Amino acid sequence: MNFNIETMTGQERDAFWVTNLKAARKMVDALAPEAVQLDHWRRPGDPTACFGGWLPTDPYFQSLGVTANSILGYPQLSGDDDWIEHFDVAMILFGDERLFFARDWSWDEFEADLSHTDHQVVLHRISSRLHKLGEEN
Repeated sequence: MNFNIETMTGQERDAFWVTNLKAARKMVDALAPEAVQLDHWRRPGDPTACFGGWLPTDPYFQSLGVTANSILGYPQLSGDDDWIEHFDVAMILFGDERLFFARDWSWDEFEADLSHTDHQVVLHRISSRLHKLGEEN
């Protein structure tokens, strides 16, 4: 990791999260809707993945040190003494581990509406998180 979330001020951390969320939105926008499936990480050779499973494929997130676990495909970051994995990566990069959760029917009405694709749900989650951080979408 070439950053330390623990030494950032609150303002620096929020700006870091906003930058990462905007990069994530750009990444997800470029994916085919059917490529986003919230029920699994990205496994080798699989053309689908959840939001977190796509992060290791993106150059921006690669530059932050995001890699994929070679067996299960979940995102990970190399920490000082160990690996930071899956939901903790979402907490560090975006400030909300729920961004990597499988579809949660109780989260909000948008997510519970089955007419929305997982791709749309991920974009909705990103927009909602940006809004909570004071960003207009």
